[in-house]
Amino acid sequence: MNPFHLLIVVGICIGSYYFSQSHWTFNQLDKTLPRYYPVGLGDHARDTIYQRFPAFRLLNQDSSFFKVPKQDSLSSFLIVNALGTFADSIRDEKVAQLQRLQTSIEPLDDVKILSFVVDSSIQSPSALKSLALAFGANSNKWEIVSADWPFLYLLLNNALHLKVNKDTYHIGLSERFVLIDRVGVTRGLYDGTKEADIDRLLDDIIFLRATKIK
Repeated sequence: MNPFHLLIVVGICIGSYYFSQSHWTFNQLDKTLPRYYPVGLGDHARDTIYQRFPAFRLLNQDSSFFKVPKQDSLSSFLIVNALGTFADSIRDEKVAQLQRLQTSIEPLDDVKILSFVVDSSIQSPSALKSLALAFGANSNKWEIVSADWPFLYLLLNNALHLKVNKDTYHIGLSERFVLIDRVGVTRGLYDGTKEADIDRLLDDIIFLRATKIK
């Protein structure tokens, strides 16, 4: 093989290696993620109306405020979900996947998990801290918050695509995890009990960060 051909082969090998290490595929070069409309707008939504993460502030497990000062200003990409306090197989699987996510996003300084605890008796930081310890949640990467039921119902159902319902006997919670970008737009909905969906969520986070979506 002459030196010129050898140089081409070496260049292709090096390029292929770095391309594979970046977690990208040829399909991802043309990849786009949806932007979700506000709940209830349906097919009548205009192209310029997307779901925005609302402004609010709530105490977390460390007695610090998780706060969103305005709709289009988030300090991190968010993985949002709703958790109950009653242990069952679905909640346990969601927590297991959140623990996996927490480990995966540890090196990423602009990605966090936000869990809403849907239990009116669990609102104090000390109660949230107990849950955080049980879940293995590190507040640097995984914040746990709660609020009164009327506020949570409107926030989760109408603003965050996390369907919750309440009857006389129990509260029903969505299995979804929701991916929010840094301008507060919902970019992905995932089944928090399915490993394949969590893999897709992690891929979508890599895509948004790599394409400089803020």
